[in-house]
Amino acid sequence: MNLPVDEIKIERAHRVGARRPGKARAIVVKFLNYKYRERVFKQRRSLKGTRVFVREDYSDRMAEKRKELIPEMLEARKNGKVAYIRYNKLIIHDRPTMAYGRHAYPQRQSPSSMSYNKLQPRQRNQ
Repeated sequence: MNLPVDEIKIERAHRVGARRPGKARAIVVKFLNYKYRERVFKQRRSLKGTRVFVREDYSDRMAEKRKELIPEMLEARKNGKVAYIRYNKLIIHDRPTMAYGRHAYPQRQSPSSMSYNKLQPRQRNQ
C-alpha cells in the first residue's frame, strides 16, 4: 500500500477475538474522518497476494443479510448479468452491449488529444 503512515489519522484501533496459536487476529480501525477511510479503501487492491486484507466491519444483522443474498447474486452472474451487493441490497442489471466496438461505452477524448484549431497546423518544437 502506497500510503504514508503519517497521512492517515486513526481515532481508535483494537484487536478482535481471543488469542489462538498460529492464528492472526483481526484489527478494527476507526479513522478520524471519512476522507482517511476512503484513502485506505481505494488502495486495498494493492494488498492482493499478501496475507493482509481490508474490509467493512458490518453488524451481525447486516452480515447475515449479505450472506443470504450471495446465492442469488451468484445465480444472476451465472446468467450473464452484472450483480453485486451494496450494503444490504442486491443490485442486478444487464451487461452493457458492445455498441462502440470493443468498449461498452463511448471513449472520452482527453483535451490534449483534441485539436481545437483546425485551420493552423501545430507548431513543432525544434
